[in-house]
This record gives sequence, C-alpha cells and structure tokens, in this order.
Amino acid sequence: MPLILRLTCDQQTCRAKVADTGKVLAETPLQDIPDITEIVGDPPNKSNRRAGDPYGAGERLFAALGGTDLQRMLESAADGLLLLACDEGQTAYPGNTR
Repeated sequence: MPLILRLTCDQQTCRAKVADTGKVLAETPLQDIPDITEIVGDPPNKSNRRAGDPYGAGERLFAALGGTDLQRMLESAADGLLLLACDEGQTAYPGNTR
C-alpha cells in the first residue's frame, strides 16, 4: 500500500502530513522551498546565467517532505511507493508564474 502525504500550504508555511494518521512530518517556511531556477538554473539564453544546484535543492525538498522520518516510513512500506495529495486550491508556489 502506498504512503500518501497530504501537502497543504498557507501564506507562510508548507506542511507534509501522513494522510491516514495526520502525523505531521514537516513544516517548512515557503521561502525555504527552492524555486525551479535553484534546481535547474536560468534558461540557456539568459545573460549572466546562473547554474542550478539540483543536489542542494533536492536535499531541501526532501527535508520539506519529512526527511529521515519519510525515508524510514518508505523503507518499512511494502512497496515503497509515495503519493502526494496536494491542496487543489493551491496554484502558486515559489517559482510558479501562473
């Protein structure tokens, strides 16, 4: 059975909770979640292009999902599958221009 994390955000904080128990694995300030340019860098045609840091950004995203607590839960799950359930009303996140 997959592990389902429910992600909810308000104006300041993103929370990752286990859907079936409600246990909060992480509460992360939105400003600490990397935007897409921090992951992949600036577009190739941009002057003064900055390179991305996918490893560093990945560590921050992993921590925002629950870090080592999440890892332990996935390792003990029969299938190791993680599903994310996100707020349907959320259209904005750091780096999203929609």
